[in-house]
Formats: sequence, structure tokens, C-alpha cells
Amino acid sequence: TLQRPCALCKTAKVKCNYQFPCARCVRLGTECKLPPHVRRGRPPKTAESSSPPLSTHHDLANDKGGKWLAEDQQREAEASTKPPSSPQLSLPQPSPPQPYVKLEIQPPLPPL
Repeated sequence: TLQRPCALCKTAKVKCNYQFPCARCVRLGTECKLPPHVRRGRPPKTAESSSPPLSTHHDLANDKGGKWLAEDQQREAEASTKPPSSPQLSLPQPSPPQPYVKLEIQPPLPPL
């Protein structure tokens, strides 16, 4: 008996009786063949296919970080040299700080 349907039954998406040769292949007079086994799930890890060396990640991070830092510095420099294009909105000033209230907890009085 077979563990899975033959290639012809699988392709036709019909029930296979898992015999060799199966009843459908005998009836149609075709060769009964097993389809190639397809492994499912994650492929096994190998040493060379694992993550790239850390230096690659580090170099990429530095390249991007340096690029972004340079762009930010350039924007800041441009913003500080240009006069504002629109009038500044005046925001209300925060209220002055209020003094803190100190709470003292007294032990309970003994009963009379």
C-alpha cells in the first residue's frame, strides 16, 4: 500500500485507493507513479545560510545612521540660516509654578 496518492490521482484531485498500482491507473491503463515528495516547513539551518556576519549588519547600520545624521544636520543648518517664511505663532506662556503642599501624616490618637 502507498502512504500518499499516486501522481495521476493527485493531479486529477480524485480519491486514490493507495494500492500499487491504484484502481484508477489500472482502469485507465496508465502507469501508476508516485509524485516527488515535497518537504514542507522551514528548510534546515546550515552554517553558511544563517544570518550574515555581524560586521555586515554593523556596517549597514553605520552607513544608514551616518547618512541620516548628515541629512538632519543639513536640514538644521538650512533652517537656522533662512528667515522664517511665515510669522511665528505666539503660544501662551505657561503659568508660574505653584508651591507644593506638604502633607504630614500623624499617628492615630489612642482611644479615650
